[in-house]
Amino acid sequence: MTGPNPADRGKKGSKLHVLSEAQGIPPALAVSGANVHDSQAFKPLLLGLPAIRPRRCL
Repeated sequence: MTGPNPADRGKKGSKLHVLSEAQGIPPALAVSGANVHDSQAFKPLLLGLPAIRPRRCL
C-alpha cells in the first residue's frame, strides 16, 4: 500500500484549491485541511480575487 488516504475524515493532510482564469493563470489559491468540505473553501477564494476596474467609456 502507499499509505493512508489524506481525504478521509479525521485524517491529517491538506488540499490545495486553485481558482484559474480561461488562460490558466491562477489569481487565487488556498490550502485547507483534508477533512474540510470543498464548499468551505469556495467563498474565501472568491473574496481573494483582485477587483477588476471597469473600462471608461468615452
